[in-house]
Amino acid sequence: MNEKKCFVIMPFAGTTEKHSEQYWTEFFEKFLKPEMESIGYSCERSKAAPDSIIQSIIRQLNNSDIVLAVLTDFNANVWYELGIRHTLKRGTIMLIEEGHKLPFDISQYGVLHYSDKLSAGENFKERLKQFCEKNELERKADNPVQTFLESENLIVNKDEAKSINELLHGINWAELPISQLAHFHEAKFHFYIINSDSKKVMDVAGSSKKDGGKIHLWKQHEFDNQVWEIRHRYGDIYTISSKISGKCLEAQSGLEVNSIPIQQNEFKNLRNQLWKIIRNEDKSYRIILSSGDKCIEADAQTVHEDGGRIILHDYNSGSHQNWILQPIPITFK
Repeated sequence: MNEKKCFVIMPFAGTTEKHSEQYWTEFFEKFLKPEMESIGYSCERSKAAPDSIIQSIIRQLNNSDIVLAVLTDFNANVWYELGIRHTLKRGTIMLIEEGHKLPFDISQYGVLHYSDKLSAGENFKERLKQFCEKNELERKADNPVQTFLESENLIVNKDEAKSINELLHGINWAELPISQLAHFHEAKFHFYIINSDSKKVMDVAGSSKKDGGKIHLWKQHEFDNQVWEIRHRYGDIYTISSKISGKCLEAQSGLEVNSIPIQQNEFKNLRNQLWKIIRNEDKSYRIILSSGDKCIEADAQTVHEDGGRIILHDYNSGSHQNWILQPIPITFK
């Protein structure tokens, strides 16, 4: 079972003479973290880093089940991060030291007050637990932004999302041609690309995110290195990109000769990265290089092996050259 995640946004450095850098470190390590871990949450705080710290923080704000926002001393960074979280999703608990007042538009959503002593009293512990349980059980908006989005019908709640997702997965999308599934401005589907002969899938070896990463066959599982986005570019031309890396399929070195390996690379609109996807009578597909008649095939010698080669070759209608595009609806969360 996945561990529930808590992310704490709070000051790093001293904010007052009383609240020094050491105070805030102990506040997290001895006060907040033990309490959240005791009720089943992993607990992290943002860390100073030399590269793209804001991107890391936004990722944590988006991915965490609970965000604790320590608003004491009105640190500007904390308020900025609180606004980002409110925009992204619900599930925020605001904390402030006794004696501080909050703006009216925030205070109506519920705030936990704590003593200035670095020890959690039983009343605080119980209320923190109640706030977390309420977040898990209820799906109501808990901040002004989510209230607005909910009132304008711009968000989908958990129960609605479940119903919609069940409906999406209950439809046989494979009956629809790729020309209908990949022509959205923003992708609505991902795909497993399954070999018609061996039923093994196209897989990014080792979940590589590097240019030149190897593409091979592997037994199907549910990890993102087997998930692909097929995007219509123009006419009958498509690109095929890995979900895990964002890199697109290409014929290695741009050489249009038999047995050249298929790899992933950054999209540069090169002709060895552009593909025609043509539907066969049995509803499988052949994937043909846009500038010629060579196709992506599973090497006949290794087609039934995990790690089997995926290469470029003249098309000869062999089943190892045909692929089943299994759509995966991009569902609501």
